[in-house]
Amino acid sequence: MARTFALQRPDATDTASMTPMPAPFLATITAIALSGIAPLLIIYATPEQSNGMSFLGPLAIAAGAGLRFSLIVGARRRRLFEMVVWLFVYVFLGVAPVIQMRLGLDTNTTPNVNHALDGTSAGIVIAGCLAFAIGVATRGAKPVVAAGGRARVVSRPRANILTLACLALFAYYATRVGFTNLFTTRTNLDAIRALVWPDRTTGALVTGATSMGLLVSSVAQIYVRRQQKNAGAPMPVLLPLISVVTLFICVNPINSPRYVFGTVMLALIAAVGAYATVKRFRIVSLAALFGMVYLFPVADMFRRSLDPTAKSQDPLESMLSGDFDSFSQITNTAEYVAANDITWGKQLLGVVFFWVQERLAR
Repeated sequence: MARTFALQRPDATDTASMTPMPAPFLATITAIALSGIAPLLIIYATPEQSNGMSFLGPLAIAAGAGLRFSLIVGARRRRLFEMVVWLFVYVFLGVAPVIQMRLGLDTNTTPNVNHALDGTSAGIVIAGCLAFAIGVATRGAKPVVAAGGRARVVSRPRANILTLACLALFAYYATRVGFTNLFTTRTNLDAIRALVWPDRTTGALVTGATSMGLLVSSVAQIYVRRQQKNAGAPMPVLLPLISVVTLFICVNPINSPRYVFGTVMLALIAAVGAYATVKRFRIVSLAALFGMVYLFPVADMFRRSLDPTAKSQDPLESMLSGDFDSFSQITNTAEYVAANDITWGKQLLGVVFFWVQERLAR
């Protein structure tokens, strides 16, 4: 008996439910908070010191980045990469330098900053932001598809081979540094790695290959599991579980820098669908803003001690730490170029020959 199939046109209700809708109210409220209320509160809470009006450059950067971030949060499309860029610009290149300049204090990692170049640094940041915005606007978004227009899939055999190879690399790494030392402080683990691999480049390569290899293999296993589920086939359990558990043993809040552990967490929550819908994307975006201001400064509490004593969570005080020295580093770079001119690619040689022993390069 022949089967007949009818293609039904979805009604207006179905179409509306499938099409993500913009959130102008959310975008407006977020823009008012980030580009209006927050700057005014900062100015009110930080009496102006000796740097004059130099804070106006970062203030304009914060206002512009906050506005663009708000528009992305309220848009109907998910712009994850762009959201992260504008979030970084807002917090690290806008809000933080405004607070530092208003208080007349430099971060502990960049003392004695030449504030005569603050305007130059602000111009560099603004030029970079404009270039990024123009690039995004002209490039557009393209779906990730394989040759022939088919959606990309993760090869299960290749994912399994990669996972087994990364687990073997982790076994080597853990054997050399000692398994229990993976739960010691970051400072202690760094010292142990320096003893195991006196050549710092070798140690960095082994550590990076182990942690990022486990991350890639874990994400691959998560995607394989999802593909099997969608196909109605048996889902793998053992390898995904082992890879994720091993990843968190290798990279955890105690032994790893915040940016490494943060990279792992963001990748994993993305793999399990944290950004799969516009609603989830908006929630994660606003949560990331909160985390950057309040959680990021205290996330290294285990850096030198296992005593979980939380630092002060005063946002103004945290913005004076070395975690928020990005704008000052740009100022230092501008001062270096003004004094020594550009290097015409000389520093690029260090990237090309990064594994050459220092004594041989002299």
